[in-house]
Amino acid sequence: MNPRKLLVVSMVLNLALILGIAGVMKNRSSDEDLSKADSIDSIDQPAPPSSAEPEVIYVTNKVAAPTGSGKSFNWELVESSDYREYIDNLRAIGCPEETIRDIIMADVGKLFDERAKAKRAEEKPYEFWKTGNMFAEMFKKEHLEEQQAAQAEKKDLLKALLGEDIPVKPDMNAMFNPFERALGYLSDEKQAKVMEEFQSLQVVAAEKFGSGQPDRKDLEEILTLRKGMDDRLKSILSPDEFERYQFTLSDTANMMRAQLHGFEPNEKEFRDIFAMKQEFSDDWGPYGQMGLNSEESKEYKEAEKALNEQIKGLLGDDRYGDYEMVQNHEFKNFYRLAERGGQGREEAAAAVDIKKEAQKAAREIQGNRDLTWDQKLAALEPIQSATQEELSKLFGEQMERYNDSAQSDWLNDITKNRNPPTKTFDAPTVTVP
Repeated sequence: MNPRKLLVVSMVLNLALILGIAGVMKNRSSDEDLSKADSIDSIDQPAPPSSAEPEVIYVTNKVAAPTGSGKSFNWELVESSDYREYIDNLRAIGCPEETIRDIIMADVGKLFDERAKAKRAEEKPYEFWKTGNMFAEMFKKEHLEEQQAAQAEKKDLLKALLGEDIPVKPDMNAMFNPFERALGYLSDEKQAKVMEEFQSLQVVAAEKFGSGQPDRKDLEEILTLRKGMDDRLKSILSPDEFERYQFTLSDTANMMRAQLHGFEPNEKEFRDIFAMKQEFSDDWGPYGQMGLNSEESKEYKEAEKALNEQIKGLLGDDRYGDYEMVQNHEFKNFYRLAERGGQGREEAAAAVDIKKEAQKAAREIQGNRDLTWDQKLAALEPIQSATQEELSKLFGEQMERYNDSAQSDWLNDITKNRNPPTKTFDAPTVTVP
């Protein structure tokens, strides 16, 4: 699948996770809430509803105060900083058990939401120049384990309060929200406005990409909507906030983080390259050559060549060599393999060189017309085995994974007969009378 399509789809899916609206309860002090959940062991099991003859309750337009209070009803008589007392007070005013359960579940949900929010606030601010996919952070082992622990604690607390096992749906976005982290420099109000605008755009983009390869008209419509969204965001955000937004959630920035994995730019390099690429994107759009005719594609390639010369002038020869290398699909394959084994760019670059040398040597033998296929095979097999051995030294046990993938087909191709002998057949004997 085209990486740009993956980018659009992933943003739509993740926005769906973060734009749900929680149930509304009367606000209670978060400090009190946190103190309630310091230890569920200190909370006594609440008494179950009495099985005696139910008291007849007459419905009126005024809620009666708890018996013996001597006061008219107000919510302060019911609320308490202690959950058990809170539940008792609700029962005292004749609140149905089902309603009590809903209230406590909502209140405990709010408690854990506040705790998760406080934990997210402690995290290091999002560093937009770091490469990779921000959505992958959601599925890191430590984040998932934190979510599981919080889920178990929430379930235990509800059982201690209500005396029954309450089904609790896992909140996959509770402990780590990539959008909230990326927009952490904004107020809650501005975050909401940005995400609303972003969601509206991505719904349209997903529709265009979801039906297959978008045509030129589709792309022009998406770009028009994108420009309109950016204009509205400029009126909502300060200049510095809008620039930061572009570094975090623009198409250009997202594609840069994917393309430059392994190059690992510092903040200044990312900002400078972004400025050049964003100007290029303003002229040509963020979707490459999709929808261009042959003449436009030719012009695009010329403009792209000029852009790369600009970037080379910015980075210098050595650093540009790294920049160019990480965008090579062969490097990316080896880099993923290296990362799985705790290695990095050096090993991936060495593997690319090994592959190039092996393929060059193999081509020379395969193209030698003075050799029979058996002679070629005798010369190619040592190249193949030596190449396999060198790569195994680099990647160790990870090489087994590589050999089982389609990415290793080139290794097998070294000893593949590209010009097998043509079979000949004796012409049938025809007897002429």
